[in-house]
Amino acid sequence: MHLYRDLERLKASWLEISPEDKDAIAELYRDVKQLHSFNMPAGKPMDMMNIFKKIKFMLSMKDIGPVLKKYRHAMPGFCMSGY
Repeated sequence: MHLYRDLERLKASWLEISPEDKDAIAELYRDVKQLHSFNMPAGKPMDMMNIFKKIKFMLSMKDIGPVLKKYRHAMPGFCMSGY
């Protein structure tokens, strides 16, 4: 099993390995695509942001919150399950 940075390549590789999991692979692909739109601010730590930057950051989190909750503990187990 390979982990590629290129999502199209990752999806194709996993579908080749396990075509019967196409629905789960497609869901993971969509979720990762959605996470790509999130921009983590690296300029300042949260405690040094002004109120407007904090609000902007919190609003950007609303779209990815459900995705992060879905995979909270799943990925480490998924990645290590082959060992």
